[in-house]
Amino acid sequence: MEYQQALRDRDSLRELTLDLMARERLDAIGYASATRPPEPIGVEQGGVFTRWSEHTGFPAIGVPMGYTRSLPASLELLGRPFAEPLLFELAGAYERHTRHRVDPPL
Repeated sequence: MEYQQALRDRDSLRELTLDLMARERLDAIGYASATRPPEPIGVEQGGVFTRWSEHTGFPAIGVPMGYTRSLPASLELLGRPFAEPLLFELAGAYERHTRHRVDPPL
């Protein structure tokens, strides 16, 4: 019973997402991949990770979007089904333009 409801909820979210993208003429939707800044390794992680991709089954890719408290934060780009090539293009263009990616010191 719960599984069937979860499938209905997923289908509803998929429809709402596709409707939003069509209405706003969006190729992708960008959002922070977590609701709180990350904590250093060894510290309990308290942030909630967004799971739009996981709940819809749509493809997504994460890219660096800067730092909070000297720790990296990431932007997730969500696309329509089978839009992986476009997401790779958008992610690459974003990284080239913003230059948020920093090589590790070692």
